[in-house]
Amino acid sequence: LLYRLILKFSLSRENHFTAMICVVWMSLDVQFLYISRLGRQEILLILILLGILNILAQEDLSSRKKGSFAGLLTGLSAGFHPNSFILACMAGLIILAGIAGKKREWKEAILYVLTTAAAASLFVMLSFHFNPDFIRDYRSYGAPLGVLDTPDIKLLKFPAFFSKLYQQVSGTYHTPNIRMQMILFPLFLLLSLIPFKTDSRSFRMTAWYTIPGWAGYCTGLLIIGKYSQPSISFLLPFYFLSASDFLNRLKDHRTLRYALYILFLGTALFFSASDMHQETERFDEYLIKLHRYIPENGRLLSGLHMDFLVPEGQLYDWRNLHFLKEEDISLAQYVDERDIRYILYTEELSYIYRNRPYWNVLYGNTAHWVPQLEQFTEQNCTLLAELESPGYGIRITSLRYTRPWYVKIYQVDN
Repeated sequence: LLYRLILKFSLSRENHFTAMICVVWMSLDVQFLYISRLGRQEILLILILLGILNILAQEDLSSRKKGSFAGLLTGLSAGFHPNSFILACMAGLIILAGIAGKKREWKEAILYVLTTAAAASLFVMLSFHFNPDFIRDYRSYGAPLGVLDTPDIKLLKFPAFFSKLYQQVSGTYHTPNIRMQMILFPLFLLLSLIPFKTDSRSFRMTAWYTIPGWAGYCTGLLIIGKYSQPSISFLLPFYFLSASDFLNRLKDHRTLRYALYILFLGTALFFSASDMHQETERFDEYLIKLHRYIPENGRLLSGLHMDFLVPEGQLYDWRNLHFLKEEDISLAQYVDERDIRYILYTEELSYIYRNRPYWNVLYGNTAHWVPQLEQFTEQNCTLLAELESPGYGIRITSLRYTRPWYVKIYQVDN
């Protein structure tokens, strides 16, 4: 889809090779490799975004069909993740920019909004069907993540989001080294605004997508207020689209262009290899160690990342314990009512409790439930094993592999 999109912006056959280089470049990019193997919905949203961009760039489609098809894809993406709203902002600003530049018609924008709203409303209705308190629960979940912050607070947090990405500062999300991308992308965007003697129709078209796409991402992120690190991957299509624009401008400088091909591909490969080399503990081997003590059908209280350890419906997440006080029940009641047989207690919980409230965003306010959990495991459980795990004994990225963190495995006494 990226290859087809790049070619839609060019009439020159010489740009086929540049398009292929950009596809290979993206396949080696550390952010793309990370997000495609994370097991999250962002990679599916990127696929949908590429589909939307291809539709909007399809010249033989009428305005009605462009607006309707792109809106249908955007609306259906709401079934994967709420961040589909960011996709809607990106596509919406691309359409509005086209209208401002007299390249699109208003009916395309109107049909896009109506179709997106109609398709997304299906998932909203399904949410209410399965959970009548959907809005209340969503607000409750989003409040500690910044969704309910006032606009001025969201705006103040906005620069810090990009600063943390650049400096690789994060909570539990792994933040790969994307400094090169964060430097090159703004540079490519600025260069796309500067007319070159070799400029053709392709360069003018690219800028009508990359700049509104970037602006749409920032707008959507600001409105939502949840500054999630994986969401930066939504800019990948625009990054490589703007890169192809830059490389195609150098068609009269063949030696320089081929040197940049090698430089960009080599640098991407280096950063990806370096990032993978840092991960010295294998997750599958970690799971094998845990399976020695926890049977496959054992109901488990642990972090959400242990969903791979037990069958669906057998895992209870630590984050739910934040609501014990609100529901006025004890941890012992919670464990007994759900017939939980095993508890995983990582050293991370003790660290977060000692340094509260700084890390409350991970599992809620630990002041109420961590002491209960420690007391319950000491008095009502049998310690089966204590494993050393420098990579998974703590999920805070800046602390992983800093020392031998430990994981305790408990079995609840009958």
